[in-house]
Amino acid sequence: MSLIFFIGALFLGWSLGRNNLSNLFGTAVGTRMISLKTAIILSIIFIFLGAFFSGQATTSSVLRLSELTSVSDAFIVCLSAAVVLELSSRLAIPASIAQTTIGSLIGWNLYSGRDMDLYVIQKMVGSWFIAPFLAAFIGWGVMRLFRTILRRYPISLFTRDAFVRVGLIGAGILASYSLGANNIGTITAPYLSVVEGVPNKLVLIVCLFVALGCWMADKAVIKTVSNGLFPLSPSEAFVVMTGTALTMFLFTSQYLRHMMTLLHFPLFPLVPIPISSTIIGSIVGISLSKGGYGLRFSVLGRIILSWGIVPILSGCICFFIMMGVAE
Repeated sequence: MSLIFFIGALFLGWSLGRNNLSNLFGTAVGTRMISLKTAIILSIIFIFLGAFFSGQATTSSVLRLSELTSVSDAFIVCLSAAVVLELSSRLAIPASIAQTTIGSLIGWNLYSGRDMDLYVIQKMVGSWFIAPFLAAFIGWGVMRLFRTILRRYPISLFTRDAFVRVGLIGAGILASYSLGANNIGTITAPYLSVVEGVPNKLVLIVCLFVALGCWMADKAVIKTVSNGLFPLSPSEAFVVMTGTALTMFLFTSQYLRHMMTLLHFPLFPLVPIPISSTIIGSIVGISLSKGGYGLRFSVLGRIILSWGIVPILSGCICFFIMMGVAE
């Protein structure tokens, strides 16, 4: 089998790293609490660990949606998603591999005339709407708690910065692990549905290209996340990363889902979640805790509009490429 058909997955992995480093450590780098080099290294390590140890749940969800018939189909699906993700980077808009890939798969299904699992699609799209609101609520709550603690137990600025720096690293690590567990399966699932015997090798190679993408991260997207939407202080950056990491973890961890089942708590579906929407939601939560002042609604509107356009554009590109190939 020609390796050229796997270029779609590798390109998509590279785009994932390039576009999403901003979502993992953009606020920490933008507030100069963590160096870009440190952010890149931590992201690479924990994305890799998350993909290998916790990526099965979301992979199975995507597999239920994709019934591709050949490796060339998987190549076209991933290539379409990667083109849209790269275009988003060029426009300095935080985009998600979950939205682009799922959009491409829907486009392929529409072209092929196959029945889609509407229940899975509803769970995914519903989660895309829930995640930013949940992240906003968590961000708002953590910010209120953080301020209450500082008022009751005042500490020096030096000590506060030290705690915030450690907190940013911890939250970034959890977010990176969750991204690897939640999103790498979105890349590999189209290929796993048509190729047998290469899952671990494919995950490893995709992770290597994610690492390459992280090293070539788009600085414009980092700027948009860190200060383009709302000017963040270091402590606010920590709250944003905490809200993002916890939200991603809720939609990723099989162990947490098992514990919530035992405790009869409401369950979150294990589906690919756009990390870009969770971090934006968390930033909005911070702004709301301050009365909404400072939030750049023009930037927020552009980002929210892109969430609707991205999957549709990805699906259309996949549909028309399939049509062109057939002719």
